Amino acid sequence: MISLHRLANQAAASAYYKAVENNVFNGAIPLKYAQLSAISASVAAKCLYCIPAHTAMAKAAGATDEEIKTAVAIAADVGLNSAMLYGNQFDMDTFM
Repeated sequence: MISLHRLANQAAASAYYKAVENNVFNGAIPLKYAQLSAISASVAAKCLYCIPAHTAMAKAAGATDEEIKTAVAIAADVGLNSAMLYGNQFDMDTFM
């Protein structure tokens, strides 16, 4: 990932990714659950690169295939309901 950044920014990018790994993926949420959340976010973003990466990291952290399928289903459900509400211009005051 570091090599994708401009040479002048690589040291800062390296520090950023290290901080994310130390403070986010190994922070308040246990690693397995953080990776399952990352799978959901990756699915929502439709990131071709992130989905297999976070799936592999989730499995390495002990996630089961059923947990991974559930993380994907959560992303799908949120996307479906968001599209239905947004597409039908559902009134926010009524929703809340």
